[in-house]
Amino acid sequence: MSPLARTLGSIIVLNGTSSAGKTTLATAVQDVMDAPYLLLGIDLIFDALPQRYVARLAPNAIPAPDAHEGFVWICTEPGGRGFRELRVGPVGQRLWSGMRHAAGALARRGNHVILDDVILDHEALVDYGTALDDVPTLLVGVTCPLAVLEAREVARGDRVRGLAEAWLPLVERHAPPYDITVDTSFTSPEEGALAIKAAAEQNQWSRTFTQLKESLAVEARNQTLPVNHFCNRFR
Repeated sequence: MSPLARTLGSIIVLNGTSSAGKTTLATAVQDVMDAPYLLLGIDLIFDALPQRYVARLAPNAIPAPDAHEGFVWICTEPGGRGFRELRVGPVGQRLWSGMRHAAGALARRGNHVILDDVILDHEALVDYGTALDDVPTLLVGVTCPLAVLEAREVARGDRVRGLAEAWLPLVERHAPPYDITVDTSFTSPEEGALAIKAAAEQNQWSRTFTQLKESLAVEARNQTLPVNHFCNRFR
């Protein structure tokens, strides 16, 4: 094998609540971009864990010991229906953070990455500032009205009912500045993908990511950032 050229890849971050249409949009972006883009996403990370580290439980059920270390979905009804909260243990926190840093590492070796994520707290923004430092990055908000989200949850059948509604205000509260926003309720995946490609071709890389890093730097100077707890709760 010949030595690898030292060129940077790029990262397109798709941020939105559950059922916003991120994965469908990501696939469309892969189709329209001239360069090959690898798709990484939080669903892939969840599925990659041994299942003993993931539990979907009724409110008073007791999960297996290892599940406390990973991801525990607390539901309002028996049988894993109705979302109340997601508890993320240390294994889950390391995995979620590792996904972001893995994307950065791939880009630093010249690979292009689409990152399908849900930013639910401030610590995730801080983590992004480190993970994607010096990597050309587009920040894309993926959104649609709540009624559409709820209809998609029902149609999909593989999501905890109420998850999109519960996460929507968290995503909005902790949203980074976006280079582009795609409303999937009236924008087709192909149209959204072409808009993202146009932003890339207009050399908008890292425009808003630089703003995010600057705001984080100011915040770090003004106060001590909160430390991650053993268990994060998203509800």
